[in-house]
Amino acid sequence: MFNRIFLIVVILCTGCTKYSLDDSNVDKTGFENKPLSIGFGEGLSKVSPQLITLPIGQGLCQVLTCPADKKMMVYDCGSSGANQKLRDKFGLYKWNETETIKAISEIKKELEISEYNILLSHPDIDHYNYISSIILNLSNNFDIMPKNIFYGGDIEDYKAGNTASLLKFLSKNKYLKLEKFNENFKSLPGDEFLELSCPKQKVSTHVLAANVEGDDSNDKSVVLAINTPRQVSDGFVNRYSLLTGDMSSKTLEFMKNNKSINYDDVFVVTAPHHGSFSSYPEGFEDLTQPKWLLVSAGPHLGYGHPRCRTLELFSNYVDQYQKVHRIGCFHDKNGIDFTVDDFTNFNSTEAIFDTFNSGPIILTYKPTEITEADTAY
Repeated sequence: MFNRIFLIVVILCTGCTKYSLDDSNVDKTGFENKPLSIGFGEGLSKVSPQLITLPIGQGLCQVLTCPADKKMMVYDCGSSGANQKLRDKFGLYKWNETETIKAISEIKKELEISEYNILLSHPDIDHYNYISSIILNLSNNFDIMPKNIFYGGDIEDYKAGNTASLLKFLSKNKYLKLEKFNENFKSLPGDEFLELSCPKQKVSTHVLAANVEGDDSNDKSVVLAINTPRQVSDGFVNRYSLLTGDMSSKTLEFMKNNKSINYDDVFVVTAPHHGSFSSYPEGFEDLTQPKWLLVSAGPHLGYGHPRCRTLELFSNYVDQYQKVHRIGCFHDKNGIDFTVDDFTNFNSTEAIFDTFNSGPIILTYKPTEITEADTAY
């Protein structure tokens, strides 16, 4: 059912990458049998905190669950789709808005969530255009409203789906608290963002950057570090998972100049800007050197995310994973729009996971450490 391993190291080839475009000997049979059911089954833990990255196509939707606190945090939730030909050819995942809401509702119901908060990293449509529907659905079906909504950028720029109008109305009528990060916000070393943390299970969230000054909306991206301390013989050491939105080079510069965590302690990173290369903050991989990389993307021919060259940057640092899994990427080309032939899908043992191959990616945090990464296989 799965592709045979097809990684080629190309030497002395200008513009080439180690991920070959030639998939003539890749097994493409059996993809129609891949399970595409919506939900998590036994993958959803009622005991341990989890970071769940949903397969919503070209976009981002991540949920941090706090079972002991009966809380969850939604970090972005929006999508601009995925290419149907690539989905059919490789059996790729892409949950639509209804399916995404169903999954988040399942989390709320199964974990008996009594409080949830939302963080919108910045006002790009593929990061927030499901938010209004999520709020209305959870309110209508479970009589629960988000306690706080924090956002990057300007609220007026969240135009899709009347998101700005809804949030301002709910805030004005005191259904929730709506708060914009100021331009110089950062967590001091040791400070914890309690509304986005799991205090009963020692999982703390820290803001690394928010609303950094710049001309692009991506500069405003709110970047979070979720700390899951690991127990060692003489105490605990920090271990961070970074949620990056569409962070830019200016965002990265701010993070370097205002260090609020020790980046040597980073373990997991969500690829900035869905694995883009043209908008990639150069040097981010050297700063963080993650052991695992998560990619939330389409694939979408209008964007070409993720790019193979971006994945290669992280392959210098990521661990080898114990299970063979599929990952995919786009190769460089001249022009704007990509074609189906610019995309390659292959087996790998590198700890790089994309949502369109893996489905919902679930990181389970035991009391002091991440113990497993579950995908839909």
